[in-house]
Amino acid sequence: SDSMVARGRSFLASQFLQNPEAAACTDLVFIDTDLEWKGDEFVRLCEHPVDVIGGAYCYKDESGDFPLRWPADGLFEENGLWIVQAVTPGFFRVTRKALEKIAREMPWLEFKDRGAREGQRNWMFFDNIQRPSGIYDEGYIFCEHWRTVGGKVYLDPDFNISHIGLKQYNHGSIR
Repeated sequence: SDSMVARGRSFLASQFLQNPEAAACTDLVFIDTDLEWKGDEFVRLCEHPVDVIGGAYCYKDESGDFPLRWPADGLFEENGLWIVQAVTPGFFRVTRKALEKIAREMPWLEFKDRGAREGQRNWMFFDNIQRPSGIYDEGYIFCEHWRTVGGKVYLDPDFNISHIGLKQYNHGSIR
């Protein structure tokens, strides 16, 4: 219910790490409410043995473009997954191990939030930032943090996800 999506995602990820009731949970999944799929995309998202993975879905327009950041050194494939620079977090899974590594190696991301209970620690894992090439959304910044601490960002190019806006936008899988 946070109007600032980046802070809301960061707060949820922080609660995932800090809540004793979630201590046995290994993965955190984000799925935006304006997405739809008809197959086994969710199950596959959860089954890939990687720390950070997302699914591509098109912009809410007829361009056929997908909001991704491609690697400057070319696209590589591992076990059917593409290694990308960044994915958006609308259809996204991250492991506890990845979040803990970012929190440990980037302590400056920790912030105080009025919505947190006493003793709750929070990290701004997701954020928005302006760069000369445009605005980077919260998913891009998360992926940048993950790559900075040595991680890889994966994309399953075979997901077929619709993006719901004024109508249903679907340009098929990105492969």
